[in-house]
Amino acid sequence: MKSSGSKFYKTPLFDGLEALEAANHKTSFPAHFHPTFNITLVYDGVFQSRLKDRDVSAAPGSILITNPLEIHSNPFENGNSVSFFTFYLSPDFLNHGDNRKGIVFNDSVIDDARLFNQLHTLAQQIKSGGDGANYEQKFAETLHLL
Repeated sequence: MKSSGSKFYKTPLFDGLEALEAANHKTSFPAHFHPTFNITLVYDGVFQSRLKDRDVSAAPGSILITNPLEIHSNPFENGNSVSFFTFYLSPDFLNHGDNRKGIVFNDSVIDDARLFNQLHTLAQQIKSGGDGANYEQKFAETLHLL
């Protein structure tokens, strides 16, 4: 049996970047929203998300994005589980870091190995509790690929 659990991170970086790491998560999230962009790296299992107008599935190695204030739920059925890492990014940081205004992601699932790997590297840095040096620059460079 695979171990399961989750860990929440709150950093002083990027206007208070928060993140959630979950291993073998099996609990459904009911309909809810966040004031942030959710950028989720899917490591294992298929991450299901139910949006207002459609259901989306993010396979391992893909990125699932939810826009600020977008109502969504995450059903887990039939004993399925997923391992993931989610960045909760403020719209102000994303707009400022990429010099764009009013960003909205129309594609909820992104399959881009290069982008996934760069975000994974940033997730590893957050998990290791590094001092944050160069995070903001690297994050801005990575987000420009979105």
